[in-house]
Parts: sequence; structure tokens; C-alpha cells
Amino acid sequence: MLSGYNGKPLPPDAQALLDIAQLAGAVVEVSGSGSTINLFVDGQKLAYINSTVIGRKCMFGYCFDDLRSVGNSCPIDEYQEYVGAVASRYQIQPDEIDVHFGTGTNTGKVHFLIKTFGAAKKILANRVHAAGVPVRAGYTVAAVSERKTAPSADQQTSVSRIVEITRPSVHERPSSQPTPAVPKASVGTAGLNGQLRSLLNTAYPCLGFSGACAQMKYAPTEGYVPRGFYGGSGQLSEIELVLILAEPGDPKPGEATTDIETALACAGDYYRSAKSIGHKNVMNILTRCFPGQSFDEIFRNTWITESVLCSAAVTTGKVPREVEAECYHRFLGQQLDMLPNAMVATFGTKAFQRVRRFTKRDIIPCGAVFPPGCNQSQVIRSWNTLVAAFHAKSRL
Repeated sequence: MLSGYNGKPLPPDAQALLDIAQLAGAVVEVSGSGSTINLFVDGQKLAYINSTVIGRKCMFGYCFDDLRSVGNSCPIDEYQEYVGAVASRYQIQPDEIDVHFGTGTNTGKVHFLIKTFGAAKKILANRVHAAGVPVRAGYTVAAVSERKTAPSADQQTSVSRIVEITRPSVHERPSSQPTPAVPKASVGTAGLNGQLRSLLNTAYPCLGFSGACAQMKYAPTEGYVPRGFYGGSGQLSEIELVLILAEPGDPKPGEATTDIETALACAGDYYRSAKSIGHKNVMNILTRCFPGQSFDEIFRNTWITESVLCSAAVTTGKVPREVEAECYHRFLGQQLDMLPNAMVATFGTKAFQRVRRFTKRDIIPCGAVFPPGCNQSQVIRSWNTLVAAFHAKSRL
């Protein structure tokens, strides 16, 4: 959350837009009252977010300083003309603009609230490009089309350059250790990549139960099986982000996870419906990392797994070090080896310490996403750091 902001909680898409705005060179400021967030490009106000914008489920309110009108509104008797002008200039659809008629002190004024993430990003990118604002490494702000508009009141034809902000794709990043191509046939029938599926299938049952992990509980009818992983539905080279949690908690009543299929289905249900605070926190982070993408698109580019795949004897309790080592070498280490170019983040101290024991790979340590730790301000800041690092990752 922005320092000093005391307004309504920002939806994930709005937070993602602010992340991208700052990375693209815009300035984000909180008003003196703390209830409004303002976006500036090259010293000129572009947009604002306040309780009305959030309440109407929009991305931001448009500032007209680049048109004939000045400020957050346009004259009521001309608003239809302005709808066409804004839509034409930024090549967005008129129905992506929510026309809001002011009340009280704003009576007689009309505010334009931008409804969709895509439209808001187009407006932001256009203004950043026009102002020539420096953009963070790894980002591209480039023209994708030009469009001539009808002569304006002063009889001059204006040219609108439609631009787009692009985050580097994992496919565009050269690497000294290229990821081998994975044939499409290797993608598992239930959505999991075939190579990940082949590895994790060996956990049912895991040979570790007859060795280092003999003390761990394996009771399929009660839901106690290796689990907690999800995503990776595309080719390995498409996975850009790996999130590692500590270990799964106790199964919920009626949660009969018996094999890899039910483990995937159960995890998918939890993330899709954000059933718990922890799952909701993960989805908020991912929505900010992959703004504007659908659930399935996000998990094509994301792999979530556990540092230990079995539940601890007591939820959040200690897991023996020999079990941690066994699970890393048998499963987690091999997963990371399959994904050499993905960014890796851990959630919670246990996950970070376990992974750090066995690899020198770059890791972004984040605070836990589940209670009680997830409620701390420094934990939320660590999630923000992850999102910013993911967007700013250069093409190394």
C-alpha cells in the first residue's frame, strides 16, 4: 500500500496498474488528505484513483489537461464530444469509459472513469511515450499504430500515436543456459506440464516414506499425501515465476486428496476461489505480476510448489532436517533445475532457509502469505518488492 494512503483498499488490477505506471516512468502521489492517488507524467496530471473510482469498479479517473478542458472533469454540455475524442485518441472503445455525472459541489461536471485494465494501460503508455519519459530497464514503450483524427476547431489535423507498454517475455531473454524446447505432447492431460508430472508422479507413494521420511504421515483416505503444487500448464520455457511455500497444512474435512490428479484439482480449487486468506494473498500477488491475464494464463506462466510436500506432524510445526533434505533432492531441486530462467520467490522463513541450504540460486525472500505472519506491514512490503522485481527484471 502507498505510504499515506487511507482510502478504500485498492483492487489487485488497480495496484498492478500503479506498479506498471511507476516502472514506466510515471509519478504516483497521494493527496494531502490521503484519500486520493494521483498519477503524473512529466509533471502533468494524467489520472486519479479515489473512492468513487474504486466503488464503480473502474481503473482510474481521467484528467483532461491534455484536451481543451482542464482538470478531472469536462463540461456537461460537451461530454459526448469528449467521449469520442478520448476514445479516438487512445484507440479504446467508448463503452470502456464510465461517464459519471457529478453531484453536490461537482454538479454540472462530468467525470470519465476508465473501466478496463487494457484501456487504462493504453492511455498511460500513450502519455509516457508522448512525454519521452525514461522507462525502467526491461520495459518497452513503443508505437503500434498511428491514427489521424478529423480536423479540430483550429482546422489542424491531429495524429494520435497509439502505444503499448510491454514487459519482457521469458522467451525474449537470452541466456547462457538456454531452456531446451519441450514438445507440446509433453503437456499433461490435466494441465500440468509433462516433465513436472513425471517427476511428481513418483510421490504416489514416495519412496522416502520407507527411508528418511518414515515419520511423515501418508494416509490418502484422510488427504495426507504429497501435495501443494499447482500451475505449470504450458511448456517449461513459459514458466516465468516460481513460488515456494513451506509445506501444506492439515487437510480440511472431506478433502480426500489421494493422488496427483486430486492434488492438482484441490489446489486449483483453492486458488481459483481464493478460499483462504493465504490463497487470496497469493492470487493478489499473481494478479499484480500478470495484470490483465486470466486465471489459466497466469498459471501457465507460474509454478507454485512446496519446500516439503507433506504436512508437518503439527501444522506450522518443525520438520526434521533429514526430511527437508530428502524432499529437496528428490523433488524441489529437480523442479528448479527444470526452470533455470524463472524468477524464484519463497514465502516464509522456513521455505527460504530450506531452499537456501541447498542452492546458491537467486531467491527473493518474502514474508508468509498465511496467518499470522501475513498481517504484518513488513510482510506486505516484501510482496510489493517481489512484484516490482518481477516487472523490472532485465533481459539477462
